[in-house]
Amino acid sequence: MAAFGPSSLMYQIQGLQTKTVVQKCRETEDILKRTSTKELRLVFPALLQSIFGEEGEPGWGVDKLSRSQHAYDFEDLLKFLGPEGPLLQAVYSLQADPFTAYEFPFKNLPGPSRHLIEEGGVPVFYVNKLQTHGFSMPTVSLNAFEMYMFHFAYALVSPAWQQGGTGWSSRMYDTLYPTLVDEYLNYFLPLDRKELPAMPHVPSPVRSPVAQLPMSGRPVQRCAPYSPPRSQHPSLFQPSFTLAQKLHAHASPVFDSTEAETWRSETMLQVFVEFWLNQNSLVTDIPTFAHGAVEHFMPSLNQVMVVRMLVKYLHYFTNSAATVITSPYMYQQRVESPLDHFKRTVVPQTVQKKLYWFLRHAFDRWPMDCYFRMVLETWLSYVQPWRYTDVQQYYSGKKSRYHETETRERRVEDKWDRFIEDNLLFYTVLFQELLPRLHRMDFSSPQSAYMLYRLTKVYSSPHLAELVSNAEQEVCGLGMSLNHTAELGGSYLSASRMQPPAPTLPPHLSDMEVAGFQYQPLFCDRTRYVMAVVMQKAAQAHAVATAPRSVTSKAGGVFSWFWSLFEDDGNQGGVDSHRTPAHLEQAVKNIAFIFTLQVPEGISSQRTKDIVNESTMIEEDETLPDCVYTPEGPKLTDRGKYQIINNLRHFDNWQTGDPDLQPIRSFENATLVRVLYKVCAAVNSHFSSQIWGLYQRQDLMGRLAKVYLSPPLSPAQRIQTPVTPETAQRLRQPRLSLRMLASYQTIAVLVVLYLLLHAWLNTGPVSFSLLLVLGLLLYGMVCAMFMPVKC
Repeated sequence: MAAFGPSSLMYQIQGLQTKTVVQKCRETEDILKRTSTKELRLVFPALLQSIFGEEGEPGWGVDKLSRSQHAYDFEDLLKFLGPEGPLLQAVYSLQADPFTAYEFPFKNLPGPSRHLIEEGGVPVFYVNKLQTHGFSMPTVSLNAFEMYMFHFAYALVSPAWQQGGTGWSSRMYDTLYPTLVDEYLNYFLPLDRKELPAMPHVPSPVRSPVAQLPMSGRPVQRCAPYSPPRSQHPSLFQPSFTLAQKLHAHASPVFDSTEAETWRSETMLQVFVEFWLNQNSLVTDIPTFAHGAVEHFMPSLNQVMVVRMLVKYLHYFTNSAATVITSPYMYQQRVESPLDHFKRTVVPQTVQKKLYWFLRHAFDRWPMDCYFRMVLETWLSYVQPWRYTDVQQYYSGKKSRYHETETRERRVEDKWDRFIEDNLLFYTVLFQELLPRLHRMDFSSPQSAYMLYRLTKVYSSPHLAELVSNAEQEVCGLGMSLNHTAELGGSYLSASRMQPPAPTLPPHLSDMEVAGFQYQPLFCDRTRYVMAVVMQKAAQAHAVATAPRSVTSKAGGVFSWFWSLFEDDGNQGGVDSHRTPAHLEQAVKNIAFIFTLQVPEGISSQRTKDIVNESTMIEEDETLPDCVYTPEGPKLTDRGKYQIINNLRHFDNWQTGDPDLQPIRSFENATLVRVLYKVCAAVNSHFSSQIWGLYQRQDLMGRLAKVYLSPPLSPAQRIQTPVTPETAQRLRQPRLSLRMLASYQTIAVLVVLYLLLHAWLNTGPVSFSLLLVLGLLLYGMVCAMFMPVKC
C-alpha cells in the first residue's frame, strides 16, 4: 500500500475538481485503495465536502447529473456512491477504529437542534454525539458512517443546493441524488428480505437513542439509569446536557444482536429525518443566537419531493412486516426477526413527530403558488397507508389504470382505525391548518381547482370520515356524530352557541403540539362553516368556467393573453385547464358529502365516480396482443407472444424507436438524412439540459421552442409499441429534428423559391438564407402567439 502524506492526499483531492466526473470517480477509487486507513481519516471530511459541494467547494454535480443527459457520469458516480460502492467500503474500513471521531460543522445542524444546544440543552438524537470543551460551544463528533450520512443528508438542505440547485420536476427519478436516496432506502430498509444486508466485521458504535413513544397513549414508566453527583464543576450547559455526557461515557459500545443488525438502517433514517424534516419547530419565533432575528427555513421543491419519496417508501417498509401493521403502537405481537421488530418500532417513532412539524410549517408559510401541490401530495401520501401495502406495486411501477380505478373505489378497512387514532392530528389539525389557504385560493386557476379536488377526493374515500370521527371519540372522548344537520345560518363564533368542553389529547399526541394547544374536532361547526364558504367559492368558479364568455370578457382576455406571452410562470404541473370545471364540480360534491352540506344550485347533487385521466387509461382492446404496460411501453406476456407468433393479434403501429432513425424512404436523400441526424444528435447531446429548460418555459421563448423542437412524450402518454428503455427515455425529451430537410420535396421547394427570388430581387445565396431565416422566425412568432396558454 502506497504511503501518501496528508498534504499530498489533500492536494490530490483538490486537484480532482478540474477533472471530469468519470476521472474523479476512478482516481478517487484508486486513492482509497492505495491509502492507509490512518492517512485516509485525516482527509475524509475534506473528501466529503468536495463531493457534495460544501464549504465553498463546487461539488461533483450529485444534484445535477441525470441518466438521460449524462449517462456515463451518472452510472460511474452512482456506482461510486452506491451502498456497496468504493466510498462506503472505505467508510466501513474507517469504522474499524472506534476511537476516531470526525467533527461535523456545528453551524450546519438544523435550526431547532442548534438553538437547543446553544441554550444549554441537548436533543435526544445528539446525546452521544456532542463533546464539550470548557465553556465553549460543543463539537459534533461522529463515527465514519454517521459522518457520511450527515454530509449526504445535509447536501439537500445546504444553501448551495437550496438556492442554486437544478429543479428536478418530473425528471426526479432520472436525477442522481434521488436515485441514490432510493438505492439507500432499498439497501438499508429492504422490502423483500427477512434480514438486513451483512455488516462488515467492525465494532458497532454507540447507537443514537430513540424516544420511545407510549403504546396507544399509555405512558411508559422508567427509572433513571444514572444519578448525577451533587458536586459539579461550573458549566455553561444545563444539567441535562451534563447528564447526557455522563451517560455517553458509561454507555457500552456493543449492541445486542438485534441492535447490531439495525444500527446502520436506524442511523440513516434518523439522519434523514433530522436534516430533512427538523429544519423548523412549531415554536417558530426563535431568534438566532447571533443576530436576534427570527429564523425560518423554507424547504425547496426538490426537498419536498424527496420527503414524499421517503414517506411513500416508509409506508411500504412498515407494511412489509411479517404481519400487517395497523398501528405504529401495536407491538404486542411476537416479532419474527430483528428487521420486523425494527419496522414495528423505530420507523414510525422516528418520523411521525418531525413530519408533522414539517407539514405544519409548510402549510403555514409556503407561498401561494402551484408548487404547493407537492406539499399537499406529501401529506395525502402519509394519511393513506392503505395505498402502500403491495410491495410488488412498488417494484413494478405504474399499475394499469383499470386496476387503479378499482383501488380508488375500495372502502377503507376497519383495520386502519388504530393507525388513524395514533396519527389523528394528521387527519384533523393539518386539515384545519389548510383552511386559511383554501379560503384564499383562486379556484378559477386549474392548479388550485385540482388541489381542492385531490384533497376532497381523499377525504371522501368510503368509510374514511367515519373512521376519523370514531378516532376522535376514542382518543379525545368526543360524543360528536357525523349525522348532524345543524344550520349554518349564523356565525360560528356566536355566543349563543353552547361551547362543549375542550377535548384532551393523550400524551403521545399532545407531545406533537406546543404547550397550551386546544384541539378542535374536524367536524365541528367552525370547520363546517369554513368548508361551506369554500364550497360556495368553488361553485361560483365552476359557474364562471362553464358560462359562455361575453364580448367584454373576450376583449379583456386579449390583454391578459398578450401579457402572458412575456411571463415565464414555469412548469406548474401540467394540469389540463379544460378539466377545471369537472374538478370543481366533483370537489363541491365531495365537500357536501364529507361535511353533510347541501349541494349549491347549478351542480348535480348526485356523486359521480372519480375523474380518470383519459391519457393514461388502458382499455381492453380485442385486436392488441396480451401485454403489461410499463413506462417503456408494452411488455408482451407469454400469451401475447403466442398470439403474435400465430398471427392471432398484432400491434397497429410498429414504431421501434426514434422517428429520426426510421428507414430511409425513396423520397429522401440518404446522405442528407445521415448528415442531418449526426448534426441533430450532437446538438441534442451537448445542449440537452438547455433544450429541456427552454422547452419547459411558459413565456414567448418557451412557445417558440415548442414550435421548432420535436415534442416529447408526456409521462402519462403511453408508448404504443415495445421499445428499449434508452429509446423510451429519448422519446420523452424535447429534441431538434431536421430530417424534413432531407426530403426531395423540401429541396425542390427551396430551389424553386431561390430561383424566383433571384429572378425577381436578384438575391444571392447569402441574402436568400437571411430571408429564409427571417421567414422562419416570423412563422414561429405567429404560431407561438396563437398557441393556447397552459397552466
